Amino acid sequence: MSDIERTEQLVEQGARTLRVMYPDLHGIARGKDLVLADAGHEIEDGVAFCSAIMTTDLAHTPVMGGEIGYPDFFARPDLSTAAALPWAPDVAACLVDLVDEEGNPHPFDPRGAVRRAADGLAELDLLPIVGPELEFFLFKPDDAAPEGAVRYVDTLSRVYTVGAESDPGGISGRMLHACAEMGLGAYAANHEFMNSQYEINLRHGPALDAADRAFRLKATVKEMAVLEEMRATFMGRPFNDQGGSGLH
Repeated sequence: MSDIERTEQLVEQGARTLRVMYPDLHGIARGKDLVLADAGHEIEDGVAFCSAIMTTDLAHTPVMGGEIGYPDFFARPDLSTAAALPWAPDVAACLVDLVDEEGNPHPFDPRGAVRRAADGLAELDLLPIVGPELEFFLFKPDDAAPEGAVRYVDTLSRVYTVGAESDPGGISGRMLHACAEMGLGAYAANHEFMNSQYEINLRHGPALDAADRAFRLKATVKEMAVLEEMRATFMGRPFNDQGGSGLH
């Protein structure tokens, strides 16, 4: 299916906005929202971004690139990854491929790095298959709390439990089904070992596809947590009195 045909299909399905997304070097979901019906130029040539963002650290400081003036790079939408967001059905979100001003693959593009690694293995007649398993904590920000946060569920021995005791608001279930509806291969969810720690399981698949789906799962979980007036974090160890989260 051509990009024009896919765009027309998305419009017919009720999409008004095209959300282009990519991870920076810290895994943060960066992107822009486009008017889908008027996005032909951006779909063909890419959406411009300032290159400073690719090396901006978590203290919001650009680390490198100023010496060459922070030239633009371009995000070319991959409409084969477009999917409506269950909580915002008029928004179709897709991943992108990053290129420089000459149209060459951007060296800092995480998706491109996975593709290059997979292509190298393919030359050896090898196909990398990956099944990401991501763990995360749910909490409410609270400046008065000891660590600035109150955990969603703070009782012991909830590992491998489901239902009201381990998820009284049904949040992880809604996240699971949203990820499944988006075609991310999500098939199971449960409370994990630590207090207020959860995981959503993804089907295994080729490395690039698996990495794409893992990134989108993280973005989905974080956005849906905000809609529930909470926050989600995939940090290695966000709480001093709890163990950490892994990506297995």
